[in-house]
Amino acid sequence: MTFKCLGMVTKSPKSMFGFLVAALFLALPVSAHENLPSAGITPDSSLYGLDLALEKLQLALAGNDVAKAKFELELAQERLSEISLMVEQKKFDAADKAKEKHREKLESVKSKVLALKADNSEEELDAEVELENELEKQEDSITEVSQDLDVKVRGQLTPEQQEKLDALIVSLSENSNKVKIEIKNKKDATKVRIKAEKNKNETEVDKLEEKIREKKGISAEKKERATNAMADSKEAIEDAEKVIKNFEDDGNVAPEAVKNLIVEAQDKLSNAESALAENKSGEAFGQATAAKNLAKNAKRQLAEHKVADKDVENKTEKSENKSTENKGEEMKENKSKSESSGASGAAVSKVGALCEKDEECGTNEHCVYSVCEKA
Repeated sequence: MTFKCLGMVTKSPKSMFGFLVAALFLALPVSAHENLPSAGITPDSSLYGLDLALEKLQLALAGNDVAKAKFELELAQERLSEISLMVEQKKFDAADKAKEKHREKLESVKSKVLALKADNSEEELDAEVELENELEKQEDSITEVSQDLDVKVRGQLTPEQQEKLDALIVSLSENSNKVKIEIKNKKDATKVRIKAEKNKNETEVDKLEEKIREKKGISAEKKERATNAMADSKEAIEDAEKVIKNFEDDGNVAPEAVKNLIVEAQDKLSNAESALAENKSGEAFGQATAAKNLAKNAKRQLAEHKVADKDVENKTEKSENKSTENKGEEMKENKSKSESSGASGAAVSKVGALCEKDEECGTNEHCVYSVCEKA
């Protein structure tokens, strides 16, 4: 758990949490994902129940329903970190537990949004726009987690585990989308009321919504998220291209599948740039995130190819060494037989015996492709 108060992240616990909080700090793992909060106490820990109890206490102190909903969305982000970490550790029961807690948080947010009432319709719209933006961040994080896990655990899961992961990701997306639809419907209903109460047309109400976004810095924030995602994807592509170049500079040939992934990543990045130019920040973010994970996947596949090549090389070397050992033993045996037959004055044929030179074969025989044959 990451400690928060009134929706704000704090570096130190409230004194009221005392030694319980200190005990939780001792168990904090690192974040499973660079753009999510720390997973904190995970569902496989005996302290998880205590962690959730402390969150409830913090939630009670979070203020009004809007502040509480924002705080619960922060906690939902933490559940995503827990899910990601548990899947990486192949603890799917624990991941399912975190998924259920994530669903509960989103359901609670939905209930608060539906019950939202402000002194006037414009204030209500203000709160709905803010929460809608927070939920869009949640969807962005779900996309990142699903794509990141696809890169990290692909090929490492059993068919049953892969099926569980696929179902888990679908469930996360569906739960988030349900809440998003409810918030949008509530927001649209509020806009209809504003049109009636203020005698405004649809264009004027849309402008009002955009003004709220500008005031809260939402548009700028979404653009910044997309821009940062594009920078990350560009760095990931360049890193993958460098690895491929070094691999081929050593006289190797990179698989076409790896090269195709880089081409696809570059296309996604180009799409992101086009979307951002059209002020479609959400689309730009999604395309950039996909580009980054394609580049990571290219690096992973190249690494797997190198390992496979090394395994083949080691097996070939072992086979050659074994063949050489067998040949040496057979040559010693032939030599012994030759000396024995020489002593008795009889000529011995070596046709079919392994050899390295003619002298190792019998009379009127030659060593041809490492086998003695008649002249």
